[in-house]
Amino acid sequence: MVRYMYLDAAALSVLILMLIANIAQNIHNLKRGRIFISIIITCVLTAIFEILTTYPSFLGINALWIFTTLYFVFRAITPLLYLIYILQIINPEIEKKKEKKMIITLSSLYVIMLILLVINPFLSGEFSVFYFDGITYNRGYLIYVLFGISAIYLMLVLLCIFKYRKFFDYNEIIVLVAICPLNVIAIIIQSINMKLLVEIFSTTLALLLIQIVMERKEILSENITGLRSKKVFVDLLKRSFTFKHEKHILLINIFNYNELNNLSTEEAINYTKELSILLDKNYRDINPNYKTFYLDTGLFSIIVDNEMDSIQIANNIIIDSNKFMSGLHINSSICIINNLNDFDSFDSLFLFVTGYKSKIKFNENVTLIKDVKDNKDFIIMNNIDSIIDTAIKEDEFQVYFQPIINIKENKFKTAEALVRLISKKYGFISPGAFIPYSEKNGRIFEIDNIVMEKVFQFISSPKFKELGLEYIEINLSMVDCMDKTLSYRIISLMKKYNIDPKNINLEITESQDSINNEIAKENINRLVKHGIKFSLDDYGTGYSNMERFSNFPIKIVKIDKSLVDLSNEEDMKTVLKATFKLIQELNKETVVEGIETESQAKLFKEFGCDYIQGYYYSRPLPQSDFIEFIIKNKNE
Repeated sequence: MVRYMYLDAAALSVLILMLIANIAQNIHNLKRGRIFISIIITCVLTAIFEILTTYPSFLGINALWIFTTLYFVFRAITPLLYLIYILQIINPEIEKKKEKKMIITLSSLYVIMLILLVINPFLSGEFSVFYFDGITYNRGYLIYVLFGISAIYLMLVLLCIFKYRKFFDYNEIIVLVAICPLNVIAIIIQSINMKLLVEIFSTTLALLLIQIVMERKEILSENITGLRSKKVFVDLLKRSFTFKHEKHILLINIFNYNELNNLSTEEAINYTKELSILLDKNYRDINPNYKTFYLDTGLFSIIVDNEMDSIQIANNIIIDSNKFMSGLHINSSICIINNLNDFDSFDSLFLFVTGYKSKIKFNENVTLIKDVKDNKDFIIMNNIDSIIDTAIKEDEFQVYFQPIINIKENKFKTAEALVRLISKKYGFISPGAFIPYSEKNGRIFEIDNIVMEKVFQFISSPKFKELGLEYIEINLSMVDCMDKTLSYRIISLMKKYNIDPKNINLEITESQDSINNEIAKENINRLVKHGIKFSLDDYGTGYSNMERFSNFPIKIVKIDKSLVDLSNEEDMKTVLKATFKLIQELNKETVVEGIETESQAKLFKEFGCDYIQGYYYSRPLPQSDFIEFIIKNKNE
């Protein structure tokens, strides 16, 4: 019987290319990668020996027996290796003793197959694994023992994938399971037509799918850094909780990582590679088995098995930061986490890791989470998402008003609206804690809508007119300015509460790049046409360009507190005098923020400012206290 080798030859070509690719991309650095390469090698040998058996007249009967036996030896071990591969993905941190015991147990069935293959030449005809009628290949009844044992291995594969399906996404489950039906179909086809060698081809197809979905270098490691990827990091943490493996996780946030933007492309790549080598290689004398990961721009992680090593590595990183390449130093913050003791679940740990850069702030170079996890500020920053959610649902965002005095009339004619979060659970939460984070994740829209709604309600109330107030200042965030719906939202609220535009003054920050954005310009121009005035807030904190706002539709310039704090210096007095004069010549008014003393108030009155705001007159007040303050000062 002539058996066709074409599919085997095609499979062999693909397998060899896969083997070369995996070795070239260093996939064998991971244990799962080494096992996957072992599967490819066994399939290569299986294909070679099956191809050799397609030339019976050339080989002779003895060689034919040997090559066919070797074909089954390697063919039979493939399901066992595949099961071990799946188990390694599920639990890569299994102890060596348990791992050896598991492999010995699983291999017992394979030993039965080996015994059958060894004694096969001494068995007769159909009561064998395979036999030759002359040089014609035939399968005996015992072949079904081999198929049955292989089926047991594949059933165990399916059970493991089903039991630990949370470790895999949908595509991964599909390709990992695919090897089972593909092999079953191939065995059936080859049993019906012995000439058609499709078994190895089907296995190769399944391995190719796994290669594409599971073993790509770009999902296991970062191309530039060469470190393990965030996906590998997440997978390891999931398994550490499931199997109760204690891990000590260093989160390394490089504050000055953005200095790379000032370098050439080649220098930036070299910087990243050198930094990655430093973190991945330099501390092997402390712990040879630690793992290094690249999680995000400027965010790295090292995972170690014991706390003492993690602390020593962290301290060494801080020391080495002062002698980094090309004169660049590492300005970093490192926190150390015990996964099982510091967090209740993978989900809570993952939320902490993903928010580490934007939410969590540490003053120390190295911080153990166990030392700060009961600290109120840490708890707030770590739970800021749920705190904001609760605050929106339960109306915990409040608007405070800070009075602003009109210098010429010596009366409080306006105020700045400031958002405050008074949590029922945590008490007062600083705006510095929730505003920057809200701007990053888009929650600022909801918060600003709440502020505007409350301010507009107050302006539309009879009390506002009774107090003799001219307008209320409302801050716009950078995110607001670049929102296409901003002007429509504000105009809609004005109509809803029947607000006179002259009672509103919107503040934009001088340092905001957004004011040069086309969307921001459209919003501002549309609101100006509706009669709303604008202030330029925080003047003096950024790049102060008079041309930038001389042609900009703003009515008021607000001098930042940082300039007030320097106002006792003679050179700064000269600068401030010139600044006020220039602003007046541009027919714009000035508000000075952050006035805390009588001498400061007197000085800026002499400079000719129009309005003063600060603790010297009043701190921000809840609406009821603000009303009482205005009434009291109105009657004096």
